[in-house]
Amino acid sequence: MKIHHLLLLLSLAVVGRAQTELVKLEPIDPALEAAVRAEPLEVKPDEPLTEVQKKLSLRRVPAPRPSNIADFIQDEKSAIVLGKALFWDTQVSSDGVQACASCHFHAGADNRSRGQLSPGLLLVDSSGKPQPDRSLRIGAMIHQLAAGDFPFRRLSNPSDRGSTPIRDANDVVGSQGVRNSDFGGLSRTSGVIGEINQLVADPVFNHGGKNVRRVSPRNSPTCRKQLKKEKKKNS
Repeated sequence: MKIHHLLLLLSLAVVGRAQTELVKLEPIDPALEAAVRAEPLEVKPDEPLTEVQKKLSLRRVPAPRPSNIADFIQDEKSAIVLGKALFWDTQVSSDGVQACASCHFHAGADNRSRGQLSPGLLLVDSSGKPQPDRSLRIGAMIHQLAAGDFPFRRLSNPSDRGSTPIRDANDVVGSQGVRNSDFGGLSRTSGVIGEINQLVADPVFNHGGKNVRRVSPRNSPTCRKQLKKEKKKNS
């Protein structure tokens, strides 16, 4: 199975779950409930939102569907079942422990807040030549993020973007993956096929000399938004 076929199946699993939640949700406001019953919930990309649609959660908006889905899927109900099964199956991961759902069961987002820092690995110099920064500034590799860690770039005067920075870290809040290792083939144990992986010392993603899960070098804003909400709630 090609990777884009697998992703399509996983998308269908999300569609199936979203459609199930669509039935369970009911508006709290009686006036809004009456308006919803009188108006289709489908949001069309080429049409402006109505006043009712603007008040609805995105959980009520049907997930977009590929126009050529019939070219890949013959039995959509079976594909949704398969997609959900793959979403929870740890056997599709390289370490046999993590499943897609391990990190993405929270509305498809990764809400973990510990060990989610990546140093400035994508840093470049003035000429555009890669100049990666392999050291963290905000905390250690297993740092537990807190609302007080943000923003990573702090100015002496937050109202003046030209003021002197009192902290400027190029760390990134990303999403954990797997530990650094070499693929050595497949093995069969008690009828179960698994991967043979040999851990390789990781010069960047390690803590106390032991490999930790590598973190993507691009921002994953979900965790940051959640921490900001908690900070606002507690202030």
